[in-house]
Amino acid sequence: MTSSIDLWIVAGQSNTNGRIKLSKQRPSWLPTSNIVPNVKCFNLYKNKFELWQYSDNSDLANNNEDKWAYDSTAIYQYSKLVNKEQYVIKHSLGGSSIGVNPPAGKGQWNCNYHLTTVPLLKELEDKYYDAIALLNKQNKSFILRGVLWHQGESDSNSPENEHDYYNNLDAVILKIRTFTEHNNLPFIFATIPKKSQQFSALINRAHFKLAKKKYSYLVDLKDGTTFDGIHFDSATAEKLGNDMLKYMIKIRKRE
Repeated sequence: MTSSIDLWIVAGQSNTNGRIKLSKQRPSWLPTSNIVPNVKCFNLYKNKFELWQYSDNSDLANNNEDKWAYDSTAIYQYSKLVNKEQYVIKHSLGGSSIGVNPPAGKGQWNCNYHLTTVPLLKELEDKYYDAIALLNKQNKSFILRGVLWHQGESDSNSPENEHDYYNNLDAVILKIRTFTEHNNLPFIFATIPKKSQQFSALINRAHFKLAKKKYSYLVDLKDGTTFDGIHFDSATAEKLGNDMLKYMIKIRKRE
């Protein structure tokens, strides 16, 4: 009998999407092949889980840009600690808000899909169903371990979206737990660095308020740094990955 697969969901906007160029700031652990060892990412267009390789399939589909994000640091190191291959379903888009007053970017994460220009949460839901259908077809059992999320910068550009952020993100978390049929699904997320040009005290408070709810785990990036005023530099991306890893380990020990 084969053991179950560890599965993770990763979602958010540009700092989850990845904006750090490998050619300028590589993560210390990433091999020169740009393959994230022992981690497979779901490729929607090929309908398969394949080795996660930056400059190839590290984003929504076949991403040819040499950019990386914090999530691979966390999941790669987790795979080493548990000595087990990890599977990832990732969906992210730069500049995307949750709020729709007004909607920001080319897509939004709002639960009211009909109010969005592109319903990113619905796309994530559909991608999840496709990935699970594939695993079932292959007779592979899985354990959905949790969600890694970073987002919120784009909601800071509108007073209405700032005000609605707590309720909006709370609804997103509930929606993900609903379509995955996992009421206690761990949600690991992070604040926006205070040095970011898009830092919002109101959104920051919303993050901390949400962190008080069950199965929610917050990394405070108050001292985080960026390379352009908005996007994480290498040190902050690796720190976030390392801090998320601590929660991932803690959650596993409680099981």
